[in-house]
Amino acid sequence: MVYCRECWTEMAEHIAEVIPLEMVSPSVLLDLYRTGKTTSDPFTACQLVFGHAEPELVREAQALIHSHCG
Repeated sequence: MVYCRECWTEMAEHIAEVIPLEMVSPSVLLDLYRTGKTTSDPFTACQLVFGHAEPELVREAQALIHSHCG
C-alpha cells in the first residue's frame, strides 16, 4: 500500500517492503501479490500507484490474492 510520510513513520515496524513509487511497475506490483507481501485491494493500489486501475492488472492481482487463500 502507499503511505504518506507520517503514516509510514507510524507503521514502519509493520512494513516489510519499501519501494519508491517510481520503481513500481506492473510486474513489481504483481510480484508483491505473488509473494504474499501485500493483500491490499488491487483496484485501490493500482489507482494510487499508477493513477488508474488497469482492469487486467487488477484481475491478475485479485487472482494472486485468491491463490494464497485456498
